[in-house]
Amino acid sequence: MNLSRISGESSRGSPNFSTGKGAEETALEESAAVGYAGQDKIILFFAGRENERLAKEFLSPRYQVATGTVEAVRKGNFDLALSDLPSLKNLRDHFLTLREERHPIVFPLLLVTTREDVSLVTEELFRVVDDLLLVPAGKLEFLARVEVLLRMRRMSREMERRYFTLAERSPVGILLVEGEKILYANPTLAWKLGKVPPLLSGERVSSLVHPEDRDAFFRYLISSPISGGIDSPPGEVRFVGPAGEIWMELYCSDVSLKGRRARLVFGVDVTRRKKAEEEKERVLQQLIQAQKMEALGLLAGGVAHDFNNYLTTIRSYGEILLMKFGEDSEAGQCGKKIVDASDRAAELTRKLLLFGKRKPMRGRVLSLNDLVKEMEDLLARMLGESISLTLSLAAEDPLIEGDEASIEQAVMNMVLNARDAVENGGEVTIRTALLSSLPPRVASMKEIPPPVALLSVSDTGHGIPESLLERIFEPFFTTKGPGRGTGLGLSVVYGIVTQHGGIVDVKSRVGKGTTFTLYFPAVSRPKEKERQDEGELTWSPKGEMILLIEDEDAVREGTARLLEHAGFTVREAASAGEAREIFSRERGNISLVLSDVVLPDGSGVDLVKEFKREEPALPVVLASGYVDRVSRLEEIEKSGIPLLTKPYTFRSLLTIFGELLKKGAER
Repeated sequence: MNLSRISGESSRGSPNFSTGKGAEETALEESAAVGYAGQDKIILFFAGRENERLAKEFLSPRYQVATGTVEAVRKGNFDLALSDLPSLKNLRDHFLTLREERHPIVFPLLLVTTREDVSLVTEELFRVVDDLLLVPAGKLEFLARVEVLLRMRRMSREMERRYFTLAERSPVGILLVEGEKILYANPTLAWKLGKVPPLLSGERVSSLVHPEDRDAFFRYLISSPISGGIDSPPGEVRFVGPAGEIWMELYCSDVSLKGRRARLVFGVDVTRRKKAEEEKERVLQQLIQAQKMEALGLLAGGVAHDFNNYLTTIRSYGEILLMKFGEDSEAGQCGKKIVDASDRAAELTRKLLLFGKRKPMRGRVLSLNDLVKEMEDLLARMLGESISLTLSLAAEDPLIEGDEASIEQAVMNMVLNARDAVENGGEVTIRTALLSSLPPRVASMKEIPPPVALLSVSDTGHGIPESLLERIFEPFFTTKGPGRGTGLGLSVVYGIVTQHGGIVDVKSRVGKGTTFTLYFPAVSRPKEKERQDEGELTWSPKGEMILLIEDEDAVREGTARLLEHAGFTVREAASAGEAREIFSRERGNISLVLSDVVLPDGSGVDLVKEFKREEPALPVVLASGYVDRVSRLEEIEKSGIPLLTKPYTFRSLLTIFGELLKKGAER
């Protein structure tokens, strides 16, 4: 393979590109090329057309590449700009304007120049240059610089998206004010005041404040420290809502918008606290914290049904591609990637439901070593650069049976607790081990048959006083200051470990640090059972008629096509009424019924029970993206009707259909 290189031309001209070879660099280049292919737009500003042509050749088709224009810079319609020195001089002011207007979004610029011309790069030009590539340089170095800057760009966009989401979903009221003009109000504040969020933008902030408190409000805005942090003492002001006065405790910070000063105000409703006794208020705040946890579960549950329906559709068409073209074809590979992505998304939904306590735990064999290693990058980011993370993993892998999301949550909570204890520098260590028995210290707490799996998190923080050790697992108990934690982290850890039949032990010395140790019953890795599903299915459809009842068109059509490709005959119904008509018309021909649990004109559970009463030998299966009521789930379990969780797989459909049809044939 030819490996392109960049070489210099003259100290006053544009850098020149030429080609070269290198087998060692070729392998590195191919591995570096994996990433966000085709998603990022790069614009080029080169005085020499040959340089632009070769740059496009190097970058395509990994990225969208175009000749740069001043208009593209003004609009910010790019992800990365590449420029030589002559072009940069004309771009400087446009880049400065763009960055000021779109801050904090990053618009990176890579300057490609010769070593001789570096001395000509002025300090003003360096203000817009994010990286410098001195030519001659290898093509791999060139592509690596490009990818690093693009990652910086992606990170800035992702951070902006996250901050916007945080503001929109924050339970705290947020105002952005310039003078008296409201630039932004988040939904929490707007709805509390009986307003529509977008309509608040442009209004005078004084119109929201109680007339008697307006002077105090503006004095607070003016007197709050000018800083980037929320470090001003709180002020209490009455706002006017639809139900009367609303006491708000305000926190204020100074921000810069395109060079102009604005104020970011966070408002917490403290009306109840103002009207209640101190003890009653303390209890009330505890309940509010618990309700936030419940709200997360409700949010996850509300999204899960629709989201899993979408995933069912996506996965069905992915499996159709696999069935139609085979895994070795390009289309089949695309189908496999669709299926894999759907599975990962389904697992994410499951974890959200579990975190919100909306879904029962699903146990499987877990490697504590693998779990910790997979979390290492996330945990390191949580700790920050000032705190080092060390892993000390057992040579003999400790295996437990449990729910992966729950164990991950327990580890995260312990690491977060360690981070708060260490604060300004220090070390956090995560250790795993496989023990032949429980240590004497914890053997009296609970009996765990050997062998025992151990997972511990240690820190070099300030430690916990002995007088507080007995209370650290109590819900809502916290030694942190106001606004720092809910007091639920360690109680959640305790609950998770207890559910897994384990023990939590803690050792701490003031000034030395703390170690939380989790002990679980260890298990052996199953050899055959977990691999049973990997073999080929021995049963295949022979035209059996399936009555498919699903009100979501996309889900129904995708599932029907999948079943037809597999060899079934499918009759589709979008409602209970339509299903009854088909059932009556095709009586005796239907081999199996697959129905969604929730239908627009009735219950899928009641419908399949009705069909079973008319044809007792008829196999029936239920499917659901999310069963939101425990009572409904219990009803399904008591009925003995199989329940498939969306997004279901072709293998799961074929397996359960085969089992039911085989049983029906034996009767």
